Amino acid sequence: VDNDGDGLIDYGEDLGCTSAADNDETDNPPECADGVDNDGDGATDFPADPGCTSSLDAHEFPELACGDGIDNDGDGLIDYGEDLGCRDGRDNDETDNPPECADGVDNDGDGDVDFPDDRGCSSSNDQLEYPELACQDGIDNDGDGLIDYGEDPECGNPLNDDEALGSAMECSDGLDNDGDGDIDFPDDRGCSSSNDGFEFPDLQCQDGIDNDGDGLTDYGEDRGCRSPVDNDESDTTPECRDGTDSDGDGLVDMADPGCSSPDDPQEFPNPGCSDGIDNDGDTLIDFPNDPECSTERDGREDV
Repeated sequence: VDNDGDGLIDYGEDLGCTSAADNDETDNPPECADGVDNDGDGATDFPADPGCTSSLDAHEFPELACGDGIDNDGDGLIDYGEDLGCRDGRDNDETDNPPECADGVDNDGDGDVDFPDDRGCSSSNDQLEYPELACQDGIDNDGDGLIDYGEDPECGNPLNDDEALGSAMECSDGLDNDGDGDIDFPDDRGCSSSNDGFEFPDLQCQDGIDNDGDGLTDYGEDRGCRSPVDNDESDTTPECRDGTDSDGDGLVDMADPGCSSPDDPQEFPNPGCSDGIDNDGDTLIDFPNDPECSTERDGREDV
């Protein structure tokens, strides 16, 4: 019998039934009116929970920047999976990482950090600490009609700073090829010997190695790499110690009950529909396996 008149009958079809022994087909109230702190932020329902837009809102979690279908940072890229400023679907900030010349990191490994200390930075908005090199600048620097690495055979590497070097070894040619103020072996730390072809060291984001052990390698695959000349594959700071209210609940880092430790990558607690637990005892776990979960962000499996 369709006891609640919603066109759906009994457990298995009517989501108001949590089991075959449930004696009420009526659908459960939305999270923003059910008297439960579904997202674990210490605030319950509308209007107390900032994630609720009304008492009819199905989820206490706010609509997050990296999953709301909006280009929040105006870079033409939308949400996790397209915008590299999103670490995952629960990231609430689409903004890309700061430019290398203003991020406090020695990205090119030359001992100098950011603008104006690093001579490879033209301004604090410069995306790369490396200067624009002859073999990747789009210019025919030696006038042979061939441009940059991949076309000009005298460019042995995109990090070569002279299109006319020919076969000379950068680490014994008397030139400061990488623009770091040091010339040749042994003065330039990027030279392993006088026979080394390039003064640049082999950088983490182009060396073919999974340097941070996350199963992803180099720029284009590892989201910790902002460019091929980034020398740090490590991902960005965990949300629970990044000084930001990442989940938009008004609480920051370890003050947020969604953080279990400073190394927790997300301020959000794992909601009932993505915590790996059969919370309602129906032998079905999480979204999409449990039909009572409409998304992985649902706070309860029995709604």
